[in-house]
Amino acid sequence: MIMRLLLCVLLLLLCGAGFWLYQQHDPKQLIRAWLGDQDTQYQRAVAYDLGKGVAQDSQQAFYWYHKAAQQQSANAEYALGLMYENGRGYPQNYQLAAHWYQVAALKNQPLAQLNLGLFYLQGKGVIQDDAKALQWFEKSAGWGYDRAMYNLGIMFAKGLGTPRDSKKARHWFERAAQWGSARAQTKLAALYRSGRTHSDHQAAAKWYEQAARQWDRDAQFNLGLMYNKGLGVERNFSKAILWYQKAAGQGDINAQHNLGFIYANGMGVPIDSGKAVFWYQQAARQGESFAQCMLGQLLLKHSAQKDHLSKALRWYQKAANSGDAAAQYQLAILYQQGKLLPRNPLKARHWYTKSAQQGNPLAQYQLGSLFADSKPLQALHWYRQSAMQGYLPAQLKMGEAYALGLGVPIDFKLAYAWYANAAQRGSQEASKNLTLVGRQLAAEELNTAKALAFKLGVSDTSSFSAECS
Repeated sequence: MIMRLLLCVLLLLLCGAGFWLYQQHDPKQLIRAWLGDQDTQYQRAVAYDLGKGVAQDSQQAFYWYHKAAQQQSANAEYALGLMYENGRGYPQNYQLAAHWYQVAALKNQPLAQLNLGLFYLQGKGVIQDDAKALQWFEKSAGWGYDRAMYNLGIMFAKGLGTPRDSKKARHWFERAAQWGSARAQTKLAALYRSGRTHSDHQAAAKWYEQAARQWDRDAQFNLGLMYNKGLGVERNFSKAILWYQKAAGQGDINAQHNLGFIYANGMGVPIDSGKAVFWYQQAARQGESFAQCMLGQLLLKHSAQKDHLSKALRWYQKAANSGDAAAQYQLAILYQQGKLLPRNPLKARHWYTKSAQQGNPLAQYQLGSLFADSKPLQALHWYRQSAMQGYLPAQLKMGEAYALGLGVPIDFKLAYAWYANAAQRGSQEASKNLTLVGRQLAAEELNTAKALAFKLGVSDTSSFSAECS
């Protein structure tokens, strides 16, 4: 009776095993793997890893990779490192990932060498060591891996683990580019673009285009820029827009920004405020303060529509809070004038100050005007800041302050110096006052005043715009 029961159990086990073997599609392969055949173990691991012929199962893939790795399979060792790195089939463990990458790398597994180099570069699972990273990248590159070649270019360009060497950086970028690495093609293009000759720019455009056709976002933007400016290629706004749109579609802020600028200003296309707003909005939503400022400016032009006004103010506020000096200045004007917003002198002064502190000469001048009656010394401070940047109204104010003793002792020599700078910028008022002040000076004092005018060293910001630019 007992023997019959044992036979039944054995038959059931055999049937269950047979059914399970049948499910695996290739029972012979499973038997070979159980018997320790390294190649078969690796093949089973790959099948489970990729879900090829069986249901995808990371734990089973890990199990069979581990079996094959224990038998010195370099590919299995590399794959095991990858699973430990990514936490697939086993909890993430960078130290064990580094161990298996090292074991495989010593067997000349090129991808393991590449990843081990990255681990040393990042200090992931090992002590950070640029020199060892360089060593492993060189070994991987020797097998023709373009990513390792690209990394070597970066290492030599930045002097990581080796003295900086632009020639070796270019060499490795060029090799990786020839193997089809889009990132290397973009880097190589940038190196050529920094050259001064037309042939350099032509080479840059060529490499940018190769990378751009592989959907490298930076290359697409830069190729658009080359067509926009006519660098190395014939200027072509249609092609510039084409490549900008491809980069912008991938979220490139600069491309979105440039498209907004092109449509807002009608560069090679009719002015289209709708498209300008659309593209500026794409960049603005990614936090680009210039685009936020431009969006506020464009919407403000259509402020007759109530929703446009509220949106314009919201974008100005965002740009101003991000530190955009032009947006801060625009907000200050709106609060000072009280036309589209309730008049608020405190908020106007707040935003003028923020903008002025960033060197905006128009805001500095306006801040000087706000303080002129109540705090003349403070007013003079801001007028001087603005005047030193070549802002004509501020220079006139400085000349007037010293000529009339407004907040400072009368000093005709300094008055002359400021009026002289303003007169050089074509101010008839300054020229008239210059003559009047000059009459108050003796010949020697006049020479001193002229020397002071030269020493002021005023810069020229005559092209500074009150609008976002």
